[in-house]
Order: sequence, then C-alpha cells, then structure tokens
Amino acid sequence: MMNIKANFWAYVGIGCSLVLAGSIAGVLGYSGVFLVLLLLNIALIVLNRRGFDATSGAIARTLVGCVFLFSGYVKGVDPLGTQFVIHDYLEAYRLPWLVSLALPLSFLLNLVEFGIGFLLVFNVWTKWVTYLAALMMVFFTGVTFFDALANPVPDCGCFGEALILTNWQTFYKNLILDALVLMLIFALPKLGEGFCCKVKIGLTAGIVLLFLGFEIYNYRHLPVSNFLGWKDGRRMLVENPEPIRYYLTYRHKETGEEREYRDKEIPFCDTAWAAQWEFVSRRDEDPNPRIVEVSLMERMDDEDEGYDVTDDVIGREGRHFLIVVYDWENASSDILRRIWEKLCVAEERGYTYDLLVATDSETPVSDLEAFKTAVGDPDLTYCFGDDTGLKSMIRANPGVILMDGPVVLKRWNGRDFPDLESINL
Repeated sequence: MMNIKANFWAYVGIGCSLVLAGSIAGVLGYSGVFLVLLLLNIALIVLNRRGFDATSGAIARTLVGCVFLFSGYVKGVDPLGTQFVIHDYLEAYRLPWLVSLALPLSFLLNLVEFGIGFLLVFNVWTKWVTYLAALMMVFFTGVTFFDALANPVPDCGCFGEALILTNWQTFYKNLILDALVLMLIFALPKLGEGFCCKVKIGLTAGIVLLFLGFEIYNYRHLPVSNFLGWKDGRRMLVENPEPIRYYLTYRHKETGEEREYRDKEIPFCDTAWAAQWEFVSRRDEDPNPRIVEVSLMERMDDEDEGYDVTDDVIGREGRHFLIVVYDWENASSDILRRIWEKLCVAEERGYTYDLLVATDSETPVSDLEAFKTAVGDPDLTYCFGDDTGLKSMIRANPGVILMDGPVVLKRWNGRDFPDLESINL
C-alpha cells in the first residue's frame, strides 16, 4: 500500500512538472507565486523519492534527454550564435582573458548537451550521464538565477535562436529540469541498461564524431536550420507602410508651460503664437512593426555619424547583394577578394550591391577606401551597422545575401558564394 501511494505521488510530480513547464510561456518576469509552485514541486519529488520506479524513472530520463537533445541541437546548428552568447557572458562576468576561448567553448558546450541528451534517450551510461547532467544543472541554475536578478546578459541563449526566453523564464525552466533530474537520480537504482560495454563505447564515439562534424559544417557554411529572422523568401520591410508621425514640443516663454503638437497641427501662421512659444524637442513615432533588427548608417568620414539609410539599402529596387562583414579585422581578405571578383559582372547583369560593416569593429573609413582601391571598385558603397544587428542577418563573416527589393532570395557564407552565372532564381 505504501509503494502504491508513493508511486502515485511520483507520477503526480511528473505531471506537475509538465504542467509548470507549459505555464512558463505566460510568466515572463518575476512571479513569487510561480516560484513557490516550482519549489513545492521539487519538495514533492524529494519527499516521495522512494516512489520512483523503473517506469517513472524511464519517463524522467526521456524527458531530460529530449530537453538536452533539443538544446544541444539548436545551439549546435548555430555554433557562432552560441559563441556570441558565451562572449557576452565572459565580458559581463569580467573574464576577458577567456574571450579567445568562446568558440571552442561553444563547440564543447553544444556537444556535451547533445551527447547527454542522446545517451539518456537511448539509455547509455545512464548513471554517469545523469550525474553529469546534475552537475551542469547545478551550475546553470545558479548562473541563471543571478541573470534573473541582475540581468547582465539579456538573452542567455539556452535554446539558441529557436526559442527566446526571458532570464526569469530560463531560471524557471532550469528549476523544472532540476526536478526531473532529481526524479532520475532517485530512480537510478531501479533502471537497467540494455547495451553491452562495446556497443556503448561505439555509440558514444559515434555521436561525438558525428555531432562535431555537424557543428564544423554549420560553422564553415551556414546553419542547416535557420532560426534567424532573415529567411529565404521573407520580406524584410513592411509593405505599404504608414507614414511616420512627428511630434514637436514647444515651451511658453513666459509661463514655462510645455505643449506637444503633431507636426501638421503647429500654428506657424499665427505670428502671436510664434512670438510666445519656443521649440524644445521632437519625437518620432513609427506605427509600422519593426522587422529588420539592424540600423544602417552612411557616413563620409570617421567623425561624421552619418544618416540612416536602412530602408534605402535593404529595400533597393531590383536584385541586389548585401555583403555583410560584422568583424572586418578578422574577415578573410582572400574570401572578400573572391567575392568581388565574382561581383565584377554584377552591374552588367542588372545587380547592385552594398558592403555592410560593423561600427563596433573600429574599421576606419580610410581602410574601406583602401579596400575599394585594392579590388578596383571605386563606386562601391558601404554602410555601417552595429555588430549585433549584422550578426542577426547571417552567420558568416563575410556573408552574402541576395535580395529582390526587400525580399530575401538566397544567403551564402562568403566561402560558398558562387559565380553569378550559376545563380538561377
């Protein structure tokens, strides 16, 4: 009777964990009530730890494994994106001496997560893999709790670009995973393994080699699954946009009263009004949804911040190429030269192109002018954008995007950019 009762509460714990996981979508920020429910769920599991049998343990093992599989895949398909997140964390935690290891750490983290998920789902080395998963969860639960409180990095990237969570949602997610890992630990004595040692070694080695190769492919080319906003066939500017509304604030010269006017409502023709009121500030209100996550500026020299040309560049009529370089100093000069060798016939075929360079790369205008001379392209136009925005366009440095007006047609890593004759769209 005691075992039946304990088993019942074990399954209640699994059910509560699933219900709480489904509720995370509706809890974006801090919620004391939701946090208490999560902690009560963990307490319920601990109190009924003797009730977890082989079946409930297998359910917990599969659930934890699937989460790790998903997390490892969506990050492994975009190792550059994971590198950017790790870089942000190292900067936020004042560990700049580790920044050079951000990419290797990305490959390692993605591999370990996917490997844990695979081995748990297929019940391979379950005991040791469970303890490794528990250690990782202790570490990441602590990190995400601090993130939720202090917000040093706005996006932890735990599910890459596939699923964006707030820092509090990430912490809640980890508490649910902690509960599932505890279930698995309590059920370990009753779980068996179905493979012999040689098969387990072979499966482990195989998944390590295959997933590393998968990561390398995505790094050297483009992610095979694109979770970014810039997707083939997507329109990146609003069609038939509403006009931007301009509001101007004026102050009465004698009373100090301030009033805000719509630009069309300002009584400029009233000479008495004009004599009494002075301009204070202006604000712009764009009623159109923002699709593009980058702002492009065109400037003439290093002192001039320039002016916004985002819509003009992205929405240029006809087919045009965007060559994206988010880190000019580390971009391959050979790849850039090969791109321009292939673009030399672009205008003859009705294509135009623009070079987009990150402002954070500290690339002076003189360097870009020297590049124009080196590739024999004196009419090359270039724009500057923040590196985060450029990274959101394409995971390549350099990368090439073919547009038809504001619609994305095709994207390439710079090393894969083909001859124009072979582009058939």
